[in-house]
Amino acid sequence: MSNWQSKLPWIQAFYAIKSNPIFPLLNDLSAKENVGFDCASKTEIKIALELGTQPKDIVYSNPVKLESDLAWANKKGIRLTTADTL
Repeated sequence: MSNWQSKLPWIQAFYAIKSNPIFPLLNDLSAKENVGFDCASKTEIKIALELGTQPKDIVYSNPVKLESDLAWANKKGIRLTTADTL
């Protein structure tokens, strides 16, 4: 267990797939306890799901989302998202 997880166990890390989407790294991260994925697109959500990530461990983070992609993510069980506002 990492130091930050021992000190802040209520915090869950979400790795942004767009920052470095290479599969060896994503596979390694998907095997870690208490690590989720920050996905900016439907494609990235599909990758996270293919890695076996649970929907509760995925956040749909793109500030501009198509309504159809939001509906698709909802059907897949993705319940976390972000919103930007003025």
